[in-house]
Amino acid sequence: MSWPDKKIEVYSMMSASQPVGVEDRLILTIEEAREALRIDGEDNDTIIISLVRAIPAYLQITTGRSWIEEYNPLAKVAAKFILQLWYYPQSEDAVRIQRTIDTLLMTLAAEARSMG
Repeated sequence: MSWPDKKIEVYSMMSASQPVGVEDRLILTIEEAREALRIDGEDNDTIIISLVRAIPAYLQITTGRSWIEEYNPLAKVAAKFILQLWYYPQSEDAVRIQRTIDTLLMTLAAEARSMG
């Protein structure tokens, strides 16, 4: 299954001065990222965008597979938890979020192995 077209709104994540390339395809839109972080407005977009850009590489390194080419709801959920942990590292829920991330990453890694 491929990512729904409306989810690959890469241009919405980039500033006008940054070219959009294949390496810039992201798992979350800025709107999804703000929603996951419960943030209104664009004041923190620079930080949020840099974190969202790092998530696909992190998922690939930790699971052994790229989750950009095909839509995977579990990868999207993992991305939202990772973003929350990275954005709010001192949160009182950080330990629970990390445990959730670890479980999601193990599941994604097992799925990646089964896919070959």
